[in-house]
Amino acid sequence: MGIARGGPAWDRLAAAGRRRRRRRVTTLVLVVALAATLAGGWWWWSRLPSNRPPEVVTGGYVIAYVSDGDTVVVADSDGVEHSVRLVGINAPEVAHGSEPAECFGPEARDEARQLLPRGTPVVLVADPALPAADQWGRRLAYVEVGGVDVGRRLLERGGAVVYELRSQATPSRSVDYRAAERAAASARTGLWGACPAPPSRRS
Repeated sequence: MGIARGGPAWDRLAAAGRRRRRRRVTTLVLVVALAATLAGGWWWWSRLPSNRPPEVVTGGYVIAYVSDGDTVVVADSDGVEHSVRLVGINAPEVAHGSEPAECFGPEARDEARQLLPRGTPVVLVADPALPAADQWGRRLAYVEVGGVDVGRRLLERGGAVVYELRSQATPSRSVDYRAAERAAASARTGLWGACPAPPSRRS
């Protein structure tokens, strides 16, 4: 014998069905929220400096020439040249073909050349959280001379801004780099006092 639609028994069954559906929806929402929380926590945890793999230092290079404020060419012990894009900074562009230089582009290149004269021994420091090279095949690395971080020094002199790609992890030295940029901007050093706007900080 079936249960009459609209009767008390039917109402109890319908209410029980609604409760089961609500429980399933609530459980699903909780599972999704927990997964999102765990994923977000892992994302932040993995970006803490103490939880990153150590930087990889490679020596035996000398400066061949400086292309602009954030790109150099180094030669290894065999004389093979490698283009290197400095991690974590972006300098104004110099003139390329028909493209004019950006504000402070030549000055930023001159600052880099002053820090990195031809023949200067340097070490390349790879950030293990970032790709080894960019889309143009340039090696991605911090460049150091006698323990001095050239990228940070350019930020201090107002020759560059902090640069972080949305598609990549935050560079391990970004906290120090941001502090250097803020100090230069506050003092209106370099491009901060010369240009109406800084170059891009993200892309």
